Amino acid sequence: DGKCHVTEYQTVIKYCPRCGRWNRGEEPKDLQKARVIFGTNVKCVAVYFLVQQLLPVWRVQGIFQDLFDISVSQGSLCHFVQEIGTQLKDWESLCRIQLLNSPRAHVDETGLRCQKKNHWAHVVSNEDLTLINLHEKRGSQALKDIGILPEYKGHLIHDGFTMYWSYGKTHSLCNAHILRELKYLTEENDKKWSYEMAKVLKTALHEIHSSHSSRSACWKQRLKKNFLNVLKMGYKEEGFAKEWKGRPPDGYKLIINKKGEKKKVPFYLRRKQSKSLNLLDRLRDFQPEVLAFGLKKNIPFSNNQAERDFRMIRLKEKISGCFRSQEMATHFLRVKSYLSTLRKQQASLLENLMLVSVCC
Repeated sequence: DGKCHVTEYQTVIKYCPRCGRWNRGEEPKDLQKARVIFGTNVKCVAVYFLVQQLLPVWRVQGIFQDLFDISVSQGSLCHFVQEIGTQLKDWESLCRIQLLNSPRAHVDETGLRCQKKNHWAHVVSNEDLTLINLHEKRGSQALKDIGILPEYKGHLIHDGFTMYWSYGKTHSLCNAHILRELKYLTEENDKKWSYEMAKVLKTALHEIHSSHSSRSACWKQRLKKNFLNVLKMGYKEEGFAKEWKGRPPDGYKLIINKKGEKKKVPFYLRRKQSKSLNLLDRLRDFQPEVLAFGLKKNIPFSNNQAERDFRMIRLKEKISGCFRSQEMATHFLRVKSYLSTLRKQQASLLENLMLVSVCC
């Protein structure tokens, strides 16, 4: 009803004439730690405002004071998040198991300020689940410590960061990143091939969405052919027309292995390359991963799923600032992962937060 209800507990002390002792009534466990405790509704609404709506602590204080006439300290509000985060440890373990069994997983990472230092939030998610973990490092050491990708055997969708190629069985690249690079080359460097490549990718995506007969053998061959034609056009425009199949070696050097056998090994000299040529090399070397959305079923066009999952974390830094402790950041990200999963599954956020607070 929007009103504050206060429950007063009175401890009664009685004298037992049989045993001759004074007996004191038992208090609720929470009251043994503090003289004033808050109920489930206050805790869950506070966590909702702090984690889901990303409000600063002092603004949540003002909301409770203005709407409910409840005075809550900043320490209590932070303790609510830590309490719910601790109760979600079992859920996090189940989420890890389900993500390991998922056929596809989106992965990405973003910087997060904690204790005046730059930490990294690593996200692993799919259409139904979200799990965000905090680590001091960005690279493979962080993924090993988090412990999901080293055991994952499914399909990974990512932005092409080097460490992700060591995990998963198959891969596909985020074409949203590629389209942004192509747009830059078209507008800033006036490259014709980048416009045509973007047109090929967008047309293929439109045909997949608009037609149920796409992904036929003929359609896949036509997609590959159009892709290679634009690739040849790009290398020709850059002045390296013969490199569309691969860069020829600049020479060979003679090496002797442990058995004493001589063998010629090609070597490549370092050369200065433009952004356009770098992108062409990437599209040439990772053609199956770039076109995976059209060549395979149920492969998304981009990695926007992972970016959407941690976009609010970046917004939190702009609104509320950074974290003062790693423990608070860990609990915050765990609760945020839980709420994101609930939103994907179209479940009530407040009702499930209350179930966590009461049942766990």
